[in-house]
Amino acid sequence: MLSEVTLPSLLDFTGKTVDAGRLQLELLDVLGEGAYGVVYRARSLEPKGPSSSSSSSSAHSSAEREYAVKVLRKAGISTPEGTSQRREVMLHQLVSGAHPSVLPLHAVVEDEEHLYLVLDFCKGGDLFTAIVERHTYAQDDELVKHVFLQILDAVQACHDLGVYHRDLKPDNVFVGADGTRVFLGDFGLATDEALSKNHACGSSAYMSPECIGEERNYGAFYNETSDIWALGVVLCNMLTGRNPWRRATTEDAHFAAYLHDGPDVFLSFLPISRACAALFARVFTFNPTERISLAELRVAVLGMKTFFMSAGEVATAGPEARCVAAAYTPRLPEFPTPELGSGTFEIHDIHQFPDDEYLFASPDPDADWPVGTPSEPLSSSSTLYSLASTVCDEPAPEEKGQWKKIVVEEAGDYILGGFGERLKMQDGKLSALQDSPAQRFLAKMLA
Repeated sequence: MLSEVTLPSLLDFTGKTVDAGRLQLELLDVLGEGAYGVVYRARSLEPKGPSSSSSSSSAHSSAEREYAVKVLRKAGISTPEGTSQRREVMLHQLVSGAHPSVLPLHAVVEDEEHLYLVLDFCKGGDLFTAIVERHTYAQDDELVKHVFLQILDAVQACHDLGVYHRDLKPDNVFVGADGTRVFLGDFGLATDEALSKNHACGSSAYMSPECIGEERNYGAFYNETSDIWALGVVLCNMLTGRNPWRRATTEDAHFAAYLHDGPDVFLSFLPISRACAALFARVFTFNPTERISLAELRVAVLGMKTFFMSAGEVATAGPEARCVAAAYTPRLPEFPTPELGSGTFEIHDIHQFPDDEYLFASPDPDADWPVGTPSEPLSSSSTLYSLASTVCDEPAPEEKGQWKKIVVEEAGDYILGGFGERLKMQDGKLSALQDSPAQRFLAKMLA
């Protein structure tokens, strides 16, 4: 990621009032934090100045509105970090209002040490959480179309203004309360330069081969076509709950297989329709000059009869595709939960589970793992800016019956990535929590 800088920890601004001109905001609690700053949930206070009784109703409505405020420690004006901060603000201001699905930047406030970016608060959190925690888009063709085209149109609106996002991923798309409205945000890596020489910009699973720049001497490359590549990975996330590969290099087994065997290889490890695999081939074109355009991608998505394999096709698919299909189902499964006693199953061949290939790869697998006190799971609707690598090794006593999100493998344990739940391996047996999604998955796979 470009220009990442480790700055001193920000102070706790909970309860602080931010004067954003017509808006007076009180910072309430932390939604998320990262290398660049902290995001707070905020509420608007009564507007400044006298108000007539006739306007008291609208003033009251305004006062009740919630916002998200991104707090950044100001970097030196002559430093690369300072340049990045100014560019983020300038480009987000440029595209704010360009499309209903671009997250609005309402105001930028600064004091001697900090910048405060006032944004809309999205009650549904981010798209990563909607995909991994809630399976919002699993097996729902129309909802996938409706939401993905909002993202695509937001990217198109940015491109029309000469702004290229360069970090498209579910973490940077924010979701309304019911999951049907989404908003493109976080322009920290955006640029207004059509050509880039900055390789490895963004999150590795979403980088195009020319952006990675390892296996060919691409030189300068077009940011527009790299954004289109990243959109393809986002669509794959929404459809399957996983990435097609970890990095688009020949060192990655799945990407190498795709280059060698063509789009049919997708059907061996993703439960998608043949038409969807053909669409992915148009997006994931190694030569960026031959890659599908945004306009063509929009037409193709609208015309897709189904993105998913049928139940019959899943039944005859390979083990990886079957595992992904079983792990990524709507949160209210149609099949009944069997009576499974203790939830323990005899496993004669652990290799029937395809190692870690069906785990949902973190949107940023290169991110540092948290150290010290485990973080909270990505389950709260208030985690507006979630961290994909959040881990918690043990369930809290008060949360009996639920495992927190775990995305790593430890000795003696196997992690079911589609559910973020731990499976215990003892004496040749795998066990899952009673009545958990993982238990239903095991029962279905071992029936």
